[in-house]
Amino acid sequence: MLADSPPPLLVTELPPVGPWFRCLIRPARNFGVKRPFPPPSAAVAIRGALFADKTQTFLALQMWRLHEDGKADVLARMGASWNPGFGVGVWLDQGPPTLWTAEEFMRLPPGSAIRPPIWTVIAVNPAAQSGAVEVWRRMAGSGVLLEFSVNGSLESYLRENLAFFREWIQEGAIRSQPFFVPLVRGNTFDNRAFSSLESRFQPVETYLRESSEDEALLVVSRQPILPRIGRLGPLDREPSQASSGISFRLIIEGNAR
Repeated sequence: MLADSPPPLLVTELPPVGPWFRCLIRPARNFGVKRPFPPPSAAVAIRGALFADKTQTFLALQMWRLHEDGKADVLARMGASWNPGFGVGVWLDQGPPTLWTAEEFMRLPPGSAIRPPIWTVIAVNPAAQSGAVEVWRRMAGSGVLLEFSVNGSLESYLRENLAFFREWIQEGAIRSQPFFVPLVRGNTFDNRAFSSLESRFQPVETYLRESSEDEALLVVSRQPILPRIGRLGPLDREPSQASSGISFRLIIEGNAR
């Protein structure tokens, strides 16, 4: 393997839930990779395999991860061309988001980090579709990225979410935000609480999120994922299987697009 080639990846296919296929993609752990997320070159290739060139997507940064690897400085340098806007991510397997409460502080285990008061997402809007690839090149690998496409108009989807969540959320400082987007992790769809907010995810076609909760790049899609990922290189079945799904080893070939 060439020194500048992407490291081998472990692709774990989780059981489908309803209409959604799910995969977790991370570096193969026995190759000494520090981060749990695919490095930028691999992440860009995966993104390209999952989104068509002309697909309209919502591209955002998870603000609570921006302290990693100086990514806040990258955003500051690129702000003029990325045209950032601030909104809120809503976990679809939890109740309405709230600011910090006294009870939370009382229940927090010693040494544990408290959650952000608001799960702020920063929408980035580069002028051209090629600009989205540049965002991934600069920001991937530290757990900050979130991107998804929907069936139909993205603007209509965001507008409907705005109306729904402003009615559902009681906390004034949160409900007044200009847009709301779904946050999910690998096991969100197995959680009974998801059923009450499933309608907020129904229009989603393909969803990518660097998920620190899963320690992987999470992919959710209405279309099978492995055939698209397999265009990047051979998928070799791992002999030892994780209890959560079926795993494959992937080495992205140098000419993958």
